[in-house]
Amino acid sequence: MNYDFYSMWATPILTTIDEKHIEIKNKAIEQALTYYKPNHVYVAETIKNNLYESEFDFFDIAEKERYEELVYIKHKIESTFKHIFIDYFKSKHYPFTQHDLDDVVETDIDIETHESWVHISDGISSYHGTHNHPNSSWSAIYCLEQADVNDDNGGIIQFNAPFDNMYTDNGLFFQSGTNVLSIEPKDGAMFFFPSNIKHSATPYTGDRTRIIISVNMKINIIGVN
Repeated sequence: MNYDFYSMWATPILTTIDEKHIEIKNKAIEQALTYYKPNHVYVAETIKNNLYESEFDFFDIAEKERYEELVYIKHKIESTFKHIFIDYFKSKHYPFTQHDLDDVVETDIDIETHESWVHISDGISSYHGTHNHPNSSWSAIYCLEQADVNDDNGGIIQFNAPFDNMYTDNGLFFQSGTNVLSIEPKDGAMFFFPSNIKHSATPYTGDRTRIIISVNMKINIIGVN
């Protein structure tokens, strides 16, 4: 019997490590902590606890204040995204696309990092509940200081499946057990994911301060409509 098929809605979550992180870490932490204000959350207070959140112009301020290490992180996020985004789709990992990206190079990708912010743990059981990001296509997380993050202390990053299973049986064996992807982040880790994917961080109870930097990006690929 002949049949057609469509392998649709595969969702790439891309991750790598900044190899220069150890060189810039201490100074970048010092710069990030200058933003800190007690009990400050910029948006969505009801899904956050004991968490400092800057306003969404984190890298704009870093550039204005000439925080060299934080500006490095901004450029590192953008250049890394270009490289692994192109490599992922050119390697045909994604099962279906209406666009042929074989001739696209990194310089064809225009990134507008239009929002950026820092999260700093601010007391016992610091957490960020499930959410996604509007008004952007891709988001990124840069793990500046993961401190005591582990399965016992929390701070685990979780990504939710892009579908809701109201019922499951053996017929959905290819989706079962994958409703949540949990990753223990390491210092210098970078995560790139579609902004519409719901994600969260589990409650963090470690003694040391956990710091992550996040961005929202708008992407334009020259020559692709």
